[in-house]
Amino acid sequence: MFILAITHFAAFTTAEKIGILEGILQPAGVAVRGDEAFILDGASVSVFSLDDLRLLRKFGREGQGPGEVETTPWLKNLLYVSNDNVVIDSVNKIVIFSRSGSLIKELRRSEQFTQMIPDSVHFAVYEDKIFIEESPKGFYIEVFDHKGKMIHAIQKDFEKIAVQDAHRREAEKLLSVDPFMRNAPGGWHEIKKTMHLNFPDSFPAIRDMVIADNKIYVQTYKKLNQQQQYIVLDLKGNELLRTSLPEMSPPGFTEQMMGTGVRLFDISHDRFYYIVETDEGSELHTQEIEFSNPPQELNASISNGRVQAL
Repeated sequence: MFILAITHFAAFTTAEKIGILEGILQPAGVAVRGDEAFILDGASVSVFSLDDLRLLRKFGREGQGPGEVETTPWLKNLLYVSNDNVVIDSVNKIVIFSRSGSLIKELRRSEQFTQMIPDSVHFAVYEDKIFIEESPKGFYIEVFDHKGKMIHAIQKDFEKIAVQDAHRREAEKLLSVDPFMRNAPGGWHEIKKTMHLNFPDSFPAIRDMVIADNKIYVQTYKKLNQQQQYIVLDLKGNELLRTSLPEMSPPGFTEQMMGTGVRLFDISHDRFYYIVETDEGSELHTQEIEFSNPPQELNASISNGRVQAL
């Protein structure tokens, strides 16, 4: 069982529990759109009323047929919800549903490779545009129209965070307890003998990205008081705010290598929604994002061009 709760953060933190997310056993994603909460549980999406947590509809299932996705112990599926579509990004394909749950199309995905501290590419669909952050190029976000034509790119200077010995130990620990490594023949101790762990000198510029309410929320690797730093931009790349929001548990190492992983948070109407697991179940909390300062025109460059490769 999972519990939906609302937490208001001001000078102090208080929490109000709304109720139980009935039937949710292993949440892998949450998206709040209007008065509905979309919860990904394995291969299916349950849609709840945000007011009273009444189950409105449920769609998607496990399998290999049309509209079905596979689940694995070490790779969680991802959830994306736009104005019109619901997307499940799984280990082997991407499945697109309508908001009502009708299958629209599915796309097979290719294999992905990355490094010890993963620098995965993330994307977001917002209104009629596709935003792709390409952190291997730095702080770089490309924007395409619905036909795949590049509209512009946002490129900014960014603070490089050096990879320290503590980070290396943390990454190796995450790798050692990864379900895929534990279930491999001989386990992590045998695999480690044949591996040379390569670490970059610094973390990627972008860790994750969410787009909501005409804003781009860029999650960085910088931590402040046990919270994660977010840089908030307008859709042209002008910086509006830098803020700290609750840090989520990191996904498994294999999930990061594949560019996937549990995303138990979402942003809607200037509020940060996130799931916290407790002894009672899973609680949905929310924190208001304050925009008290006027937007600032900072170091953002926009370049025009066409799609070279997707």
